[in-house]
Amino acid sequence: MDPDELKISGSANGCEFSAWIDSSIEQSSRILGEIQWPSWGLGLSLHPEGFAKQLFSSAEDRVGHYRIEGRNLPQCRSAFTEELRTALLVFDSIEMDDVHAFVGMRGPIFDSVFIL
Repeated sequence: MDPDELKISGSANGCEFSAWIDSSIEQSSRILGEIQWPSWGLGLSLHPEGFAKQLFSSAEDRVGHYRIEGRNLPQCRSAFTEELRTALLVFDSIEMDDVHAFVGMRGPIFDSVFIL
């Protein structure tokens, strides 16, 4: 962990990851993280879905209020194991595709450091 930047980086099982504290926003701090992996080749994307659309879409097509999309939806759904869904929903914001996930969480610094 870099004590000046409050950033940790590494790699495991063919994936690169990093997490850091972003305190550039006044009166707030966020913990941000990114993990990269070899392409899944699914054309996968995960993006926010409005409340009205959530009422009419299947729970298996969503991760929280994020909609799963891709070329072959059944394959994309199967990529989101229960463990992955649980891990992603810890965060306030998620951007994800075939090769990476970028996540963010608002919170006080003392909590964020504990999470790192």
